[in-house]
Amino acid sequence: MEALCGVARRLMRAVALSLELPADFFESTFGTEPHVRMKVIRYPPMGDEVDRPVDHGLGVGPHKDYGFLTVLMQDDVGGLQVQTADGEWIDATPIPNTFVINIGEAFERLTQRCYVATTHRVLNNAAGRDRISVPVFFNPAVDARMPDVRVPDDILALAPARVISDVKEHQLLQDSIYGVNAFKGLSRSHVNVFERWYVVSEEGTVRRKEG
Repeated sequence: MEALCGVARRLMRAVALSLELPADFFESTFGTEPHVRMKVIRYPPMGDEVDRPVDHGLGVGPHKDYGFLTVLMQDDVGGLQVQTADGEWIDATPIPNTFVINIGEAFERLTQRCYVATTHRVLNNAAGRDRISVPVFFNPAVDARMPDVRVPDDILALAPARVISDVKEHQLLQDSIYGVNAFKGLSRSHVNVFERWYVVSEEGTVRRKEG
């Protein structure tokens, strides 16, 4: 985990330099205790009678990660797809000894869309064996306030004017406190839990149910 956080920090320094910011610009946002999560995800083969998927061929539907960076290790089974700016779905074919890096919504907002969050999905696999992926989500401390990033005009001009995504624009998280975005993001990922214990408004505000 520590090594993967080191990879993410190096990427953040490279991004800062690409925006003509000091290399350590984002360090204060992450601090010494960034919000880091790791998941080990199993996608069963479609031929498994017990785990047979009922979601019309999608292991995970189109979505964007709500945070900053995701460092993903995938096996050789395949199934991950990403959506291009033109709206085309393409395979993220596994390459040995590499990681897939997904950009999250908070980072898209912070960089004024110079870096656009990755719309991605997972197709149910027909390989006859389990698919395993291990994502590490590298994000700021939950109480961190997003810094004011002043991107030079010449770099802003390079940002894509239009990006087609199956994730609608109004769904993007916009709060300046990272932890609020994280909580709202969890409400999208775990709908049944939040329907049982919380009230989520159309504007995205979340409060605990009474009684």
